[in-house]
Amino acid sequence: MSAERQTKVIADYIMAEIPGEPGQDEGAGDTAVRLLKQYRNAFAKIKNELGVPDENYPAPVVNAWAIASGVLGQ
Repeated sequence: MSAERQTKVIADYIMAEIPGEPGQDEGAGDTAVRLLKQYRNAFAKIKNELGVPDENYPAPVVNAWAIASGVLGQ
């Protein structure tokens, strides 16, 4: 797939699936990078707020921590 086609796929996805985007005057690549940074920061905050779960944590908290860790590649 050409770079131009890939950019169009990204742009179409962002416009169709992410409400309010594109929210700034930027291209599809810059929008995608900005959104990925925002999502990564959000997952890092979630993980930090949850703390490292131990055996006393309820399963939903443990699952949320695992999901955030997976998104962050940790």
